[in-house]
Amino acid sequence: MAMESMLESASFHHIEIPCEDLALAERFYGEVFGAQVYMRRDEKRLPNVPAVGTIAEVEERGFRIDGTFLKIGEALRIGFLKRPCRHDRREIDHLAFAIDEDDLARLKQKFLERNIEIVLEAANHLQIRDPFGMVLELWPRFVLAGMGVL
Repeated sequence: MAMESMLESASFHHIEIPCEDLALAERFYGEVFGAQVYMRRDEKRLPNVPAVGTIAEVEERGFRIDGTFLKIGEALRIGFLKRPCRHDRREIDHLAFAIDEDDLARLKQKFLERNIEIVLEAANHLQIRDPFGMVLELWPRFVLAGMGVL
C-alpha cells in the first residue's frame, strides 16, 4: 500500500551550500554553467541588496554579503552561504545535474580548457570537482531515462 504524499504540489526550490569565497562561486558557476545571480543576502538583512555587479562592487556600496543565490536554467537554484566548508560528506556528498546529451562533450571541453578537475570520466557521464571540493555529476537525460530514474 503506497503512502499518500503530504506535499502533493511541492517542487524543489533551492539548495544552500557552505562556501568560503562567494565571488569565486559566482565566477565558477557563471562561467562553467551560465549561472545568473538572482539574489544576494546582506549579513544584517538589509533590504534592496543588488544582484547585479560583482560582490566587491556591492560591498563598496555598504552591504556585507553573506549569501549569493544562483539560477542555472529555468529551474535549478543553488545558494552559497559564507561559512567554512569541508565537503567531507558530513554536509552534502555531491550534486547531480541532468543535462542534454549534446552538452556533455561541450562541457568536457570547457572543463579541460579551464583546468577543472575531472574526477571520473565514463562513457555516459562525467564527474568534476568545483573550486571548493564539491563533486558535481553530469548525466545526459537519455542515460537517466534508460536507468528509469527520469
